Amino acid sequence: MNIAFVLNSFPVTTETFIINQIIDVINKGHQVTIFAYSKGENQVVHPAIKENGLLEKVVYLKAFPKSKSKRVRFLNELIASPKHNNRKILLAFNILKFGKQAVNLRMLYKAQWFLTDETFDVIHCHFAHSALPIIALKELGFLNNEKIVVTFHGYDIDPSKIDLYKTKYKALYKGCDLITYNSIYTEQLLIKAEAPKEKLVLLPVGLDVSRFKRSTVYKPTTPARLLFCGRLIPFKGPDNAIKIIALLKERNIACQLTIIGEGDMKPTLEKMVFDAGLEQEVAIVGAKPQNEIKAYLENSTLFILPGIHDPETNRAENQGLVIQEAQAMGVPVIVSTAGGIKYGLEDGVSGCVVEENDLNAFADKITSLIENPIALTAMSEAGIKYVRNHFDIRILGDKLIVYYKSILKADE
Repeated sequence: MNIAFVLNSFPVTTETFIINQIIDVINKGHQVTIFAYSKGENQVVHPAIKENGLLEKVVYLKAFPKSKSKRVRFLNELIASPKHNNRKILLAFNILKFGKQAVNLRMLYKAQWFLTDETFDVIHCHFAHSALPIIALKELGFLNNEKIVVTFHGYDIDPSKIDLYKTKYKALYKGCDLITYNSIYTEQLLIKAEAPKEKLVLLPVGLDVSRFKRSTVYKPTTPARLLFCGRLIPFKGPDNAIKIIALLKERNIACQLTIIGEGDMKPTLEKMVFDAGLEQEVAIVGAKPQNEIKAYLENSTLFILPGIHDPETNRAENQGLVIQEAQAMGVPVIVSTAGGIKYGLEDGVSGCVVEENDLNAFADKITSLIENPIALTAMSEAGIKYVRNHFDIRILGDKLIVYYKSILKADE
């Protein structure tokens, strides 16, 4: 198959799950072109991108022309293109002549990649907003029967904007052929936003398990080494992680916490640590490349993600791939019930799920586990097997190819 991946930006270090998926599709023998609306800025290039020559497969969108004459020239080229429906493009021209209609012209400009003679079997858009210009192009009759797959990840289905999405995504729902989502939680939000159930399929984001292997045998340590990794934003719960350490210190439980990540909450978190006198127990080390994160994981006793529903937006973690990365490295995980993270582990087997915002319950669970090294070791082994069987990108990639073929066969 000839597959087009449409991305907001490339490369982006926090979106390794997309890189994993693209590489797996290539490894399965399919032709891939990556279309990105912008270049990733100030990003460390993931080694797998260079190893697989992905930068040579990327086509970037040129900036929308500022001059009116260049916009008119583009519109003329659009009308002259053999890939259009005359009636629809004339209607589009009438809509685009003045004022706000220029936004629609900008949308068409964003989708100009598909005005050429090249035909793709599938156009796979990651994040809903990257798909909207492509859907607009399809409505105007510019596509050659390409099937459109849209993957929702999280911030494109914000719980506080559900009513807005019912209108905003209406054309997307109608124009796409398949919608993939990463957890039951995301599915629930999509259904609330009136996404068509018959087009929804579960496909979590995955990881290359061959890149997440321990070089040493897992062994609980004293003091216990806890790890938090993620953007330092409210719904990830980094402040809860610090509060949990404070509770453990009050109980005379020897623990150390390392927080990996950057974000708006960093100054607040640093002040929390200072005010609570936890400088010896908590280290906030900033963002780290994946090889260093793996090293931190290998030296950790437990991984914690005490996420919440954001008080302002009600957002929560949709999947949390870092939970699977931790388990793949043999690190037991403890997460909250918020959002979709609870679906990414075997509760009581590879880790534990604790009620959202119940910090005493988190402290109790951590205490019981670090006092039972046999249970921790069993969880370590179970986590490795669980991720290998359910989140390996090769297994998930097989499912994706089946989905591609199913929508292509729908026309046969």
